[in-house]
Amino acid sequence: MSKDLGDIIKAVRRGPDQAILTDAANIIRILHARKPNEQQRRGTRPVMEDDAELAVRAVAFMLREFGWVVP
Repeated sequence: MSKDLGDIIKAVRRGPDQAILTDAANIIRILHARKPNEQQRRGTRPVMEDDAELAVRAVAFMLREFGWVVP
């Protein structure tokens, strides 16, 4: 079963003091929505290497915060 990133963000937001996790998840959601077909539809610029690096770092942050990986 897969969930939409928006659904995951809503679930994270319900947790106590989870603003940083919610914002990190939103960064990933926004960048994910900028894939080529969405770039054309929304008129956004192409995703760059730095954007991808930010998303990867946000995922790593979330995994550490959830305790799913050891720092």
